[in-house]
Formats: sequence, C-alpha cells, structure tokens
Amino acid sequence: MNYCVNDCQELKAALESATKLFTNKTIIIHHDNIPESPLLDVVKNSLNQLVTQATKEDTILIYFSGHGFLDKQIQQPILCLKNTQTNNLATTGLPLA
Repeated sequence: MNYCVNDCQELKAALESATKLFTNKTIIIHHDNIPESPLLDVVKNSLNQLVTQATKEDTILIYFSGHGFLDKQIQQPILCLKNTQTNNLATTGLPLA
C-alpha cells in the first residue's frame, strides 16, 4: 500500500519538524518499507511501550493509514496489519476497543 507508506513518512516528517524544540519525544513509525514490518505483535509492542513510558502530562498521537473491517462476530472495528487474516480478525487484527 504505497499511499499508506507515503502518508506515514510525510506525517513523521511533519511531526519531527513541528516538535524540534521538544526535549522529550518518541516517534515510532511502522510501514512496509522498513525492516520492522507492521505485524500485529510489533505494533502491539510499540503501543505498550508508549503507554508504559507515558505520564499523565504526556500526549499520545496514534495515526493509522490502511484498511480495517468490522468483525461481525464481536461487532468491533479491527485495523488490518500486514499479517491480519480477514477470516480471523479478532485474533490477527488490532481491535479499536
């Protein structure tokens, strides 16, 4: 999904530029054109890292560019990652709830 990769790269560049003066920041990016592909475990680990390190004064911005589905069995939206299986969304995708 080339457009998604471009979107992620452009947003990363914009955030880096806008936060040049910030003394403490973390920018994590996952897309298909870097060694660490956006696999479910990789993305979950990054999210856990952000939440674990964040304090109540911090702001966390999460941006997703890609596909998602409504899992009809659990009536929840699921974000699709590189290894998501559409016939097994609940365990292979990233739920929004």
